[in-house]
Amino acid sequence: MLKYLVLVAFGFAAFLPSARSVAAAPASCTVGHVVDGDTFDCTDGTRIRMLQIDTPEANACGGSWATAALANIFLPVGTQVRLDYDAVTTDRYGRTLGAPIVRGTDGADYNISIVMVYVGLAHGAYYGDNAKYLDWANASETWARNAQWNMWAPGGPFNGGVNCGGGSAPAPAPPPDGGGCDPSYPDFCIPPPPPDLDCKDIAGKNFTVLAPDPHRLDGDHDGVGCES
Repeated sequence: MLKYLVLVAFGFAAFLPSARSVAAAPASCTVGHVVDGDTFDCTDGTRIRMLQIDTPEANACGGSWATAALANIFLPVGTQVRLDYDAVTTDRYGRTLGAPIVRGTDGADYNISIVMVYVGLAHGAYYGDNAKYLDWANASETWARNAQWNMWAPGGPFNGGVNCGGGSAPAPAPPPDGGGCDPSYPDFCIPPPPPDLDCKDIAGKNFTVLAPDPHRLDGDHDGVGCES
């Protein structure tokens, strides 16, 4: 009987997340490949499952949308990220659980997990027995849902719709603290780089542009951006 209980306990433990210490996890990495909307690979081979978010699977409605946004806007290949951790740093699939932090040109640090939720491309989620950013993620989801951003738009996948997205995202919404709007674009909020945004990423057209125009949205320098 004792032998049976030991075997059962051992088998059950195999399905529990590993509690690798934070000290053993990488402090930073360079993005080598985006797997899907909430997972990416570092150039050293470490696979990162982002904390406190969940995006549609790659083959589900919205999956390619979230993946394209993460790969092309928020974490393009070559991006240097600092990795922040909670209590559990490895899930049962062997992925490292961390939040990628990117330093913006304004000197501020941006938690890309939270950014993905805040622009309506991911749900806030409890995952891997970690909850460090869960309140922040849930608050960001409430904002995105009320603002009807991206997948929360009418007909979008988060509203039960079938508009699965075209593989790119409009300009990100302002971060939860209400700041982060570049003064070069006073008509509506466009955040400073990174990431570098093009007119195809911006929902508005024919808006005022002031120097220094860090996104170079006013190509002919007439003070009007993304002219239609």
